[in-house]
Amino acid sequence: MAPPSLCEDTQVTLLLCGRFGPSAAPSVKPLTPTEYHQVETRLGHDKKTLKDLLTPSGQKWLQGSGLPRLPEILLLLHRGAAMALALEKWESQNLWTLSVHDAEYPTRLRQAPGLSAPPILYGAGNRALLSQGGVGAVGSRDLDEPSAHYARALGKNVAKKGWTLVSGGAKGVDTLAMEAALLAGGAGLCILADSLIKASVKSSYRTGLLEERLVLVTPYYPEATFSVGNAMGRNKFIYLLADRTVVVCSRAGSGGTWEGAIEALERLKRPVYVRMDERVTEGNRLLIERGGLPMSPAFWKETARPVEDEPTVTPQAASSSNGTTPSAPGHPEPNSSSIIYEVVLPILIKQLKEADTPNALSAQLDIQPSQLKLWLDRAVQDGHLQIKKVGRSKGYIAANPTLF
Repeated sequence: MAPPSLCEDTQVTLLLCGRFGPSAAPSVKPLTPTEYHQVETRLGHDKKTLKDLLTPSGQKWLQGSGLPRLPEILLLLHRGAAMALALEKWESQNLWTLSVHDAEYPTRLRQAPGLSAPPILYGAGNRALLSQGGVGAVGSRDLDEPSAHYARALGKNVAKKGWTLVSGGAKGVDTLAMEAALLAGGAGLCILADSLIKASVKSSYRTGLLEERLVLVTPYYPEATFSVGNAMGRNKFIYLLADRTVVVCSRAGSGGTWEGAIEALERLKRPVYVRMDERVTEGNRLLIERGGLPMSPAFWKETARPVEDEPTVTPQAASSSNGTTPSAPGHPEPNSSSIIYEVVLPILIKQLKEADTPNALSAQLDIQPSQLKLWLDRAVQDGHLQIKKVGRSKGYIAANPTLF
């Protein structure tokens, strides 16, 4: 018997798509999301429900349905005892199970265009965080110290804003940003590609789980070992569950960070912000060319909003048939001056952690003094820089140098 906490539709979904250990029909491969949704579609066409498959009449209908993999489906449905044992084990470790039929299943996954939503999610922690959006943080596993510093600052600032940090739990950017957010008292949504059971007992996650500021979730078997396929498949869920996502560092043309960002931009149509300063990787620069939005302090002035409300800040974000760039609803068309300002601003803020004069800054950055003065005055007006005396001259200093 399955625990009564699971509705019948979720029980059937778990029977069809779940793994319960090596002894539970090891020769029968569970249904993929696409195969599962084919079963659902056929049931709906014939005015049947998933729970009907547990009845004699439903079994008879199934045998005449002509569905692909019919013999395997029949075997999968007869794993009730193995499912009950697995659920008992997982629940004893404070893990939970959701299916697409549960109210707490994230709508963003259920309704994502062109995506077969994972039929089952396994998790630990506060399920309410699954649907609250937030800011995603992604990046390479192997990163230099400036990128590591940026990842920590990103996590800390997301927490200070009261947003949820959404990431993938991998080594590098994911872990650094998440740990910084949690240490700052923020909330986190961590989408795992491997063992949920191991992650749920990590010391760095313990306080967040106990205080219900963290949820760990995975579409994969809770005891799964790491695989590149799972990691690549997991990336899309970060972009879908976050309101917007920041790429801290990426290799050019290859790797999980690059592939995930390109998929988010081109297929999922999600807002992707890209760190842009004098020390970023070539991959970051190329992502800007492919439609990524250059990261700037304006990011922190916005509350997390759905993709359709995001401001357009770069000409590569989208192109119309005549080569022009449409603006986002309610936002003016950006001109080239504004776009360059958005790219240059993070560099100015990093350079101005200590007060400096325009002439000195112009020499350091090799920028014409007249153009630099326009950017500096605009940054003061926007609240990003402050005016401060440097000797007998007028100088500038970053209003909040910790953002970058």
